[in-house]
Amino acid sequence: MGITSERVPVSTGEMRLTGAAYVGVILLGLTAELVLRAAFNELGDAQLPEALAGLRLASLADAGMIMLDLWLALAFWRMLAPFGRATAQAATLLRLTQAAIIAGALLFQLAALEVAETAPQLARHFMATHAAGYDLGLLFFGANALLMARLLCLSGLAPRWLSALIGVSGLVYLAGSLTRFAAPEWHAAMQPAYALPVLAETALALRLLLGPRPGPARAPV
Repeated sequence: MGITSERVPVSTGEMRLTGAAYVGVILLGLTAELVLRAAFNELGDAQLPEALAGLRLASLADAGMIMLDLWLALAFWRMLAPFGRATAQAATLLRLTQAAIIAGALLFQLAALEVAETAPQLARHFMATHAAGYDLGLLFFGANALLMARLLCLSGLAPRWLSALIGVSGLVYLAGSLTRFAAPEWHAAMQPAYALPVLAETALALRLLLGPRPGPARAPV
């Protein structure tokens, strides 16, 4: 089913801009986590100063991701509020909470930059705290994804299969965060499952980026 511009109360340009912002969130987040931050975490203490430039870039990428995600929270509110105002409001608050937590966790990454050359073990402690804060933020994002799945399905912004994948992605985020704090021995085993949210969110971002297409609409409830 295509995105129907008749039902969603935003312009095609705004919808495509939302898709572009979503692509930006994904690219910045993955680059910071899997490329720049990973390089820092894999080095020995004596080599940490060599990775400071990459960690600074990771901090900038995280900041950019957070700013785009704040814009996305408001954009999705505009698009989805007509299909369930209370649900859209809750989803927006959950996404904003995630952004606030990740922004707070970013301070620990910046602190690691300050002490990496003189106190590498303290820098690693700061990075571990940053990672825990990131997972705490994803707990709220997982709950957001469950609500988004329903709103996307009702609005026609995504077909049922993609809405379902967004919902399953929410369960993955919730499980990953819960294992981090409640069952850390299982947390490493959860990592491959994060490929599903990456695929689902990328598919949604590209669908928005392509803009509306003619198609039948579901009746609002």
